[in-house]
Amino acid sequence: MIPYIEEWMERGVYPNRIIRHMLGLFAHRRGASAWKRYLSENAHKPGTRAGILRDAMQQIPDEVLDERLLPDALPHIYPSPFIPMEHG
Repeated sequence: MIPYIEEWMERGVYPNRIIRHMLGLFAHRRGASAWKRYLSENAHKPGTRAGILRDAMQQIPDEVLDERLLPDALPHIYPSPFIPMEHG
């Protein structure tokens, strides 16, 4: 994402215009609030560079960054459209 943000910054787009869509990237994971807070408090500041994502990543514990999210890991949050939901 950093090269993508840098490319758009060269075109005059402020990084917070892109970063704001990434605030929920770690939703329901340890460190998510710190990630969101860091970006929310810093992405809009003058002189912000795309490297702010690296700084924000330091807010996320290593075990979360190392996780592999399997398709059925969060069925209660992202139900599969191919598995019928029980009604009752």
